[in-house]
Amino acid sequence: MNKSFEKFYRHFERPPFAPTYCPTEEEFANPITYIAKIKPEAERYGVVKIKPPPSFHPPFAIDSEHFEFTPRVQKLNQIEGLVRAKLIFDTEITNFWHLKGQPLHFPCIENKYVDLFRLSRAVADAGGAIAVCDQKKWPQVAKQLGFKNHPGPKIRDIYTKWVAPFEDALLEVYKIEEQNDAANEECVKTMQGRRRAPEPRTKSMAGLRHPIKEKKAKAFDPMDEVMCKKCGRGDDENCLLLCEDCEYALHTYCCEPPLNAVPKGEWRCHKCVIVAVKDIADSFGFHDSQIKYNLLTFAEYANEWKQNYFHRNPMEVPREEVENEFWKKVVDLENMVAVKYGADLLASKEVPREEVENEFWKKVVDLENMVAVKYGADLLASKVGSGFPMPGKDFSGCSDAKEREYYAKHPWNLNNMPILKESVLSHIESGISGMMVPWVYVGMCFSAFCWHTEDHWTYSVNYMHWGERKIWYGVSGLDGAHFDDVVKALLPDLFEKQPDLLHHMTTTVNPAVLINKGVKVYSVHQEPGEFVITFPRAYHAGYNEGLNFAEAVNFAPADWLRKGWLCTFDYARVRRNCVFSYEELIARMANNASQLSIAMCVAAYEQMHEICTREASLRKSVAGMGVTKTSREEYEHIADDLRSCAVCRTTLFMSGLQCKHGRLVCLEHASRLCSKCTPSDLTLKYRYTLDELVPLLKNLQGNTRAYADWREKISNLLDAQNDDRPTLEDLRSLIDAARQQRFPHCEILERALSIVKRCEQMAHSAGALLSRKIRTRSKGRISSGDRMEMADVESMKAAIQALPCLMPELETSIKEYVERLEKWRQRANTLLVEANKNEQTGVPLIDALQSILDEADDFNVNLPELDRLERIP
Repeated sequence: MNKSFEKFYRHFERPPFAPTYCPTEEEFANPITYIAKIKPEAERYGVVKIKPPPSFHPPFAIDSEHFEFTPRVQKLNQIEGLVRAKLIFDTEITNFWHLKGQPLHFPCIENKYVDLFRLSRAVADAGGAIAVCDQKKWPQVAKQLGFKNHPGPKIRDIYTKWVAPFEDALLEVYKIEEQNDAANEECVKTMQGRRRAPEPRTKSMAGLRHPIKEKKAKAFDPMDEVMCKKCGRGDDENCLLLCEDCEYALHTYCCEPPLNAVPKGEWRCHKCVIVAVKDIADSFGFHDSQIKYNLLTFAEYANEWKQNYFHRNPMEVPREEVENEFWKKVVDLENMVAVKYGADLLASKEVPREEVENEFWKKVVDLENMVAVKYGADLLASKVGSGFPMPGKDFSGCSDAKEREYYAKHPWNLNNMPILKESVLSHIESGISGMMVPWVYVGMCFSAFCWHTEDHWTYSVNYMHWGERKIWYGVSGLDGAHFDDVVKALLPDLFEKQPDLLHHMTTTVNPAVLINKGVKVYSVHQEPGEFVITFPRAYHAGYNEGLNFAEAVNFAPADWLRKGWLCTFDYARVRRNCVFSYEELIARMANNASQLSIAMCVAAYEQMHEICTREASLRKSVAGMGVTKTSREEYEHIADDLRSCAVCRTTLFMSGLQCKHGRLVCLEHASRLCSKCTPSDLTLKYRYTLDELVPLLKNLQGNTRAYADWREKISNLLDAQNDDRPTLEDLRSLIDAARQQRFPHCEILERALSIVKRCEQMAHSAGALLSRKIRTRSKGRISSGDRMEMADVESMKAAIQALPCLMPELETSIKEYVERLEKWRQRANTLLVEANKNEQTGVPLIDALQSILDEADDFNVNLPELDRLERIP
């Protein structure tokens, strides 16, 4: 890790907080509408918190004793990206040499261990081993590693002996992966958005030749037929090694480099070592615990773990506090765990929250002291149960049937949100467990979720039923591309091996490091009973401060459709499998246009139009290749893993191109379909003809006529000039119509709202100017500091005349005001001239002077004549 980043882990700098929103009862009644209302501001933070009205208090609907799950085991120093590259390197190189029968002994120079990872990177940064040798840069490499006496030759020998053979093996691994990708031998059938990294292989898979296993036994001695693959001889059996995995044989002296003796334990050939090294990198992630828990046993484990870690004893809690808390908890149906383990739970909460956060970020980069925690993550509510009441479920957390029914049907019940009428996901026919059904999360201290976006860049909502805080860090989807660039620059080694690294949800980076690199990161601290919303493409990560129970699900309003379309191209770029077909979703919406809201139709029409335009262009290109055979294919009846592009893995729906060998690609990758087939061997498999797509577009367009008329009318008004400009009331009327008919929140509506706001601000400023200031005996005349300047008055008059809409009454008032002002100044100047002519001020002049001074108080303007008038004796 870069030395300059270490300070961020020693003393964590918390990002600024994102806003917390507190909807009224009326606003809370419709989740989609309320989230759309706060989106213009909230989306800039990526992640925000919503505190429900006090009346929202759903019962916890899970039986703690019968809720069983197997948590994942998380090793904290394996999730931090800045140290994982070194951790993987050290593990791989150690296992590489161990598998080859030569245990690695980390070399020392000047009583200091040589960091082989830094050595490898230093040589690579200098142009590679050949360049370092040719340019005699080994002393510089040694200096870079912190050795004072510049032991260049020793560093070169260490690199040549231990690092170079390992790096050569890695190159072979990369070649194998490239070949596999080219041949499309890898078939990922799981949803990568929720998949887990492969379970790690045990580290004991190394050693020497071993007795023939029973499955390999034959009727004769197998050693009689074992021949060294290099020298071809089978003699000198005491030095003959047999690969544990493939029975490849070599003499110890035929190995490269030669072995001085038969290795202790098992031994593997070079080819199997390469495969094993590849598996090591894949094993870094999360694996399942060997112990199954229910909520009560996990609570006991989690609280005891936290107490032991922070050295807090339950007896440290004041007895009165325990007693008071106990009697609160015995009637608290949400926090059933606390009843049995009340003292333990209190003891956990005694740990200062700042201490937990600082300790978490220290441990993710601590390679010497590994901390492992357990997390009940990604538990499908359809299998383990939901924390919210559900229709037909007996155990619902309370005895009041009406209350159970109320919360079972409540729109903020996460089981209902994906299928709300305003959610696009309600139009997906096939069950998508990963997006349509909530996920349940049972956390403990330090259990973490790494940087990721939601599947297909959808929204997500997370509700904490009970427990200790969940800490969130968020980056706006508007800054998503910048986040990608920064993280790729920070973790080049990891992205080189896994271009879709961030889709695996196994990598985190300190928010302070990201902020240091120009990424805007914000914090949310989620307490029980609070919702957290993540917006499209918003990266988010975080951890739990202690035992808690949360639930989350995805949803997708109409404004998501554009982001969802862009997401399909991003997934194709990194070859990530889709959870569903975006094109199929849009086509289904078009076929059911009469059931859609106007906002849905508008958004779907724009995407359908873009899909049709692109499809026509691609089909024309394929025809230009010489492809003539076509056939209709009902892709919706084919399993997703059987209709994905062999190149980019996009789930196909509108069309695909298939060769005679059965290989299928999207039209975008038609040129990469098959090197053996000619165009006459290829078949364009389409779902709709281009002519059949036209009615689908018209279905959506017909349902948006009112919106189109409104849009045309408001566009014409906003573009009008001079006396044809609309009045403020005209714009307000059209804005009200958009709200009443629930038109989509589009750019032109935003423009109209901005103009109305600008006009209202101008009217307010003008009102302050026009309002008469009354001089009183106690307060005296208005001070000059409270008055406007003459230049400001002229600017305001010009600004009102330049507004995009007409404000005739205000224009008239300002015009009359300026005319009165000019007349006053003329009279004031006349009076000043008259006063200068007369050495003594007579009664008539005094009366005139008092009158004009009193009139000056009607103007909230600094008048240069006023000071001169007040100095008249």
